[in-house]
Amino acid sequence: MDCALCIAKTFCSRDFRGKARTPDRPYSLFEGISGALCFICDLLEPDKAQFPLFRKTMFRVMHRRYFDNPYLTNSEAESDKVTKQTLKQEAANLVEEIMEWRYSMDDYDGGVYVGIAGNGYSVLYASRLLPEKAEQYANFCNKMVEEQLKQIQHSGHHKDGQYLLGTLGIYVIKAILDYEIKKFVNTTIIDKVKSLAEVICAKDYLPNGADEILVGRAGFLAAVLTLRMRLHHEIISNSYVKKVIDCIINSGRCYAKRHRSRTPLMYQYYNVEYLGAAHGLMGILQMLLSFHDLLDGTALRDIESTLDWLLEIQSKNGNFPPSVEEIGINRESNELLHWCHGATGAVHLMIVAYLSTKKAKFLVAAEKALDLIWERGVLRKGPGICHGVAGGGYAFLLYYRLTQKAVNI
Repeated sequence: MDCALCIAKTFCSRDFRGKARTPDRPYSLFEGISGALCFICDLLEPDKAQFPLFRKTMFRVMHRRYFDNPYLTNSEAESDKVTKQTLKQEAANLVEEIMEWRYSMDDYDGGVYVGIAGNGYSVLYASRLLPEKAEQYANFCNKMVEEQLKQIQHSGHHKDGQYLLGTLGIYVIKAILDYEIKKFVNTTIIDKVKSLAEVICAKDYLPNGADEILVGRAGFLAAVLTLRMRLHHEIISNSYVKKVIDCIINSGRCYAKRHRSRTPLMYQYYNVEYLGAAHGLMGILQMLLSFHDLLDGTALRDIESTLDWLLEIQSKNGNFPPSVEEIGINRESNELLHWCHGATGAVHLMIVAYLSTKKAKFLVAAEKALDLIWERGVLRKGPGICHGVAGGGYAFLLYYRLTQKAVNI
């Protein structure tokens, strides 16, 4: 608990806010404070995780990508100063900021990743901490979702099959909102999601990269996983999921064979063999393993062989290269350490790999990655999930949920 609490304390501080780079979408779910809000909510209820402010100067800018961690050697002592009431008040403050922001037309683009529906989702998420405002927060979320969907229909740029950068993620939030607040399963939305399995499995779907999480097939698996967790029903039958899984596996095998990859499975996004969670191999493998029971023996062997290769290329300091072409390149303090690229996203994969195989080697890899995140994870890019401090915080929080080791929270 200590590390995650210290991370929360860090991005709540005025000093960090003053010195960290302001994201292009400062209130968004994956780049801005909406993601930080979700992290605080989960930190206060760590067993449900999906996933005091100081004015004194705490940071010395010595590195291009991160600040020195002011709690590097004293996390236990400092975490004791972070109270539940402090975090709850910070969450309320963030909600107020998000709801008061006046949105521009640009904020209607970018799916839930940086669009207003993602901001609405974070506010809805906070209602579990502030139940007395649940109705107000739900109304705000509903307004954001409806406005973004209306704008998408008006523009004609549907991108229906894309989870984080397109319309699919907005459909998921709409279904969650209707189920949790309005108490019904929106079958119109569910049927629309089902129909996308056929669309995204088409041979010519997204020729520049059809398998990753943000816009590709793995995002469909993430959408189904989220719907099942939040609606507490199967919702979308395994036949649809299996179709997409088989498509992703076959795509990875064909690409790996054609390009003589060192692994049974490999993928590309705009001709780059990314390895990270957002556009690359780690995110795809994580989603496949999340449906372990639907994988046949050959698929499981190919996935584990690919995982073993990832363990081989993990750096001594615990990080992973962002792409195949950067294997062996030493970036030193300029290396990427984000959810989207690097060790932070790798922790999520290693947790799922351990749950699927029960092999300790994946926990060892995760702990090496966490050690590096603790040292270099106070990122200058701001508070967000994708390439900000909240993303690193989630790595510790989810590892705590797996192991119950207090130091990780």
